[in-house]
Amino acid sequence: MIKSNPYNDPSSRYPRIEDMVDVINKMTVTQMRDATEISKIPLHARQSLMVFLRDWRLEDPSHERFMKFIPTGFPQQEALMMADLLSFAMVEGEERKKTGKDRYIVWKRWQDELQPFYKKLPKDLSITDLVGIHCTLLNMLPQKNYSQYTITQLFAEDETMLSSLVGEKIKISPLEFEALTMLTRMVEKGAIDQFKLAMTKGSTGSLIEMARRKGVDIGSMVLDAFKIAQQAAQYFQTGDFKMAVDKMDMLYSNYEVGANSFAEGLNQMFVATMSAINSVSDNSIKLKGISSPVLMSLDLSFAPQGFPAGIGFKPEPVKVSNRVREAASARAKSNQAGKDGPKGKYTGTPGSAGTYGLRAVAAKAPGNQEPVITTDWYALFAAFVADTGKFDDGQQYDKIFGSSSNNRPILRFVVHGFLEEGMTDLLPKGLLTVAIQDMGNKSDKGNGAVFGFGKSLIPKIEVDLVFQDFDPEGAKEFRKTIPTIREMVGETDSDLQSTFEDLDIGVDARRRGRKKSSKKRVTQGQLIAIDLTPSTQVRLSKAVDRADYFKQLNKEDSDFKALWNKYGRGNKPLKKKGVWHWRGKTYEQTKADKAKDPSNKKPPTSLRNAIAKEGTYADYKSGMSNMRLIYAPRKDNGNMVPFRLVMPKIMVRQEGDRLVAKSGSADTKKVKKLLDRLEADFGTLKFKLKPLAVGGYDRYRSFKKAGDKQDPVTRVDRGVFKIFQAQGLETGSDRFSTNAHPSGVRPNGNIIYSAMTRSGQPVDMEVR
Repeated sequence: MIKSNPYNDPSSRYPRIEDMVDVINKMTVTQMRDATEISKIPLHARQSLMVFLRDWRLEDPSHERFMKFIPTGFPQQEALMMADLLSFAMVEGEERKKTGKDRYIVWKRWQDELQPFYKKLPKDLSITDLVGIHCTLLNMLPQKNYSQYTITQLFAEDETMLSSLVGEKIKISPLEFEALTMLTRMVEKGAIDQFKLAMTKGSTGSLIEMARRKGVDIGSMVLDAFKIAQQAAQYFQTGDFKMAVDKMDMLYSNYEVGANSFAEGLNQMFVATMSAINSVSDNSIKLKGISSPVLMSLDLSFAPQGFPAGIGFKPEPVKVSNRVREAASARAKSNQAGKDGPKGKYTGTPGSAGTYGLRAVAAKAPGNQEPVITTDWYALFAAFVADTGKFDDGQQYDKIFGSSSNNRPILRFVVHGFLEEGMTDLLPKGLLTVAIQDMGNKSDKGNGAVFGFGKSLIPKIEVDLVFQDFDPEGAKEFRKTIPTIREMVGETDSDLQSTFEDLDIGVDARRRGRKKSSKKRVTQGQLIAIDLTPSTQVRLSKAVDRADYFKQLNKEDSDFKALWNKYGRGNKPLKKKGVWHWRGKTYEQTKADKAKDPSNKKPPTSLRNAIAKEGTYADYKSGMSNMRLIYAPRKDNGNMVPFRLVMPKIMVRQEGDRLVAKSGSADTKKVKKLLDRLEADFGTLKFKLKPLAVGGYDRYRSFKKAGDKQDPVTRVDRGVFKIFQAQGLETGSDRFSTNAHPSGVRPNGNIIYSAMTRSGQPVDMEVR
C-alpha cells in the first residue's frame, strides 16, 4: 500500500485507467472486508489520502498542481480521469471537474464501469469504506516523483530520512523547555547580571569556592558559563533540542547549575509592594517607596542575615519559599488582640483590608487621606522562620529578633516584574533587600505595638529597603525614596549589614539623627567619574592611569589640551633634606612657618603662594583631585580600553540624569565641548550611582604588604562623589541586543567598538 520508489519510468510503464478499474472489479469479498480495517493501513498512507482529497476537491479545483507531476508523454485527460476515479471511490460523487483551460473531463459513469465490483459488494459496505483500495489507487496515479500527496510515505520507506532532515527525536521535559526559554531571553538581552543571579540560585555551592577550585576569578567563570548558555540558546532557537539539552547538561557538569536555575518558578511568586511605612501621625501615614504592586519571590540564593543562630531555610529552601508566598497571598487579619495584644499576634477573621503582601493601613484620624497600601513585612519574616507553618500566632518574635530588639534580620527578594507596566517576561528586574528592626521592645502591647487604626493594624517595626536595579534605563519612581544600586552587588559583598550602615539607614541611624548635629562637616568626594566602558566588562584589578585617548584629543583641538594642562597635569611639591622643591625652585620655612609647623610636614607659605599664583588646578590640589584617565583590560579579550575619566567636581554639575558643564567659569565652553565629544565617542552620559562607602577601591602593586604607605598604582574610585555611565553607541540595527562599547584600541589610537547580537555573539562594529 506504500509507494516503494518514485515513478521515473517511461510513460508506457505507468498504470492506466483500465488497470485501476480492473483492480477494483477483481476484488473479492474477503479483500473488501480487509480493506475496511483501518488499523492495518499505515498512517502515512491515510495522511496522503487526506492531502489528495483536500487538494483535489477544495484547494486546487483546476488541478494545476496534480498536472505538474504527470509524466511526460502520458495522456493528460486520462491522468485526470484516474484521479477523478480515486475521488469518486473516496466520496462516491458525480460532479464533473474543470481543467485549467476551461475544458470538461470526458465523463464516465463510474458505477457503470464498476458493475462487477458492485455486484459483489456486501450491502453493509460502500466503496467509500474501502480505505485500503483508496491507498492502492493513490499509488497507481501517474505521478513522476513523490508529490505533496505521497511525501509522507517517503519517510516511512526510509526511517533514517526523517532524522537526517530534522534531527533525532528527543524527549524534552517541561522544566527543560521552560529553562531554555528563559535562558534564551537572557542571552538575547545580554543579561549577565540575571545570568549570574541564576547561577548563584542554582549552584550547589558558593561561586567563590567554585572559582577558587577552578583557579579563575568569578567574572571569568561567569563569562565562560555564559558562552555555553549562548550556544544552548542558539541550538534551541534553531530547533536542535538535543544539542540545547546537551549544553544545559554541560552547564550542570561544569558549574553545577541545573535547569531549576533558569526556570521561572511561577509557583513561588507572589504580589507585594516595594514600600514600607516611613512615619505615622494621627492624621497621616507616609510611605517610603511606592505602593504599586510588583511580582516577587524569595531569593533562595541569598543567605539570611541578622537572625538568631540556627535560623535558615528549614526544612528546605523550596518549602520556605512556599511558606512566604502563602503568607503574602493570604487575606490579612488584624494585628491586635484587645488592649494587651502582643507583637506579631494576628486575631479575628480575615477581613477586607487586602493580603499581607498588599495591605491597607489607615491613620487614626484620616480626614481626607485615604488608607495607604503597603506590605506587612513582619508577616513575611514570621512566615520565613515559622517552621510549624503558623506565622500569625505571636510566637515568632524570638525567632526573628532573638533576645535583642536591636538585631536587624535581612532577607532578599527577586523582583520579576512591575504589574503597572505589564508583563513581557519574568526575567529578574532587580533584587530587593529588606531589613527589619523592632522600633520598641518585645514587651510593647496594644496600640504601642502597631501601626494603623481600627482593624487595619500591622506590627510596628522599622523597615529598610535597598534595590539592586538591573534596568539600564533606570527611570522608576521608587528611586526617589528607596536607595537604589544600579549594579549587582557581587558575592564578596554578601554582608549587607555594612551596606545598610553605609547608607546610614536603620533605627540606630535614626536615633543618631535625633541628637544635636555636630558642627563638623562631613567630607565629600571632590571628583566626578565617567565610566566610558561598563565596569562589569573590565578587570579593575589591572587598571592603570593612562592618557592615550586624551593625547589623541589634544592633537585635534587646543581646547582639550588646555583643559588637560590645567586640570590634569601638575607638579607635586617635593621635600628633600628638609627643603621643599617645586618647578626647579627651592622654598624654605620662615620663622613663622616653623612656629606653626615645627616638623616641616606642610609646604611653607612662600610655596603655597607660588602655587596659588603660578600653578594649575592640579598643583593647587596637590595631585589629589586632578583630572585622570584610567584604562583597564576587558574580561572577554584582554584588550586595554578607556574605562573611566575622573574630573574635578568644579568643572561639571548634574542636571536630572545628565552631566553638563558648570556655568560661570572661564572653561565652560571647553568643558561642554569635551562632554559632547565623550558622548560622540562613547554614547549618552547618564547618572549611574553615588558611591555608598567612604573611601574607595585603590589598586596597589602585588608586593604591597599591610602597613606599607606607598602610593597606589591607581585610585579607581577614591574621592569620587558621583559616577556617570556612558550608554554606548546605538547600532541602528535590530540584530543587536546591546549598544556598542569599546572593545580595543588600534596602535594609532583609534577605538574598536563591539556589540552583542541577539544570539549572544560579540561583533566588531566600527573603527573610529
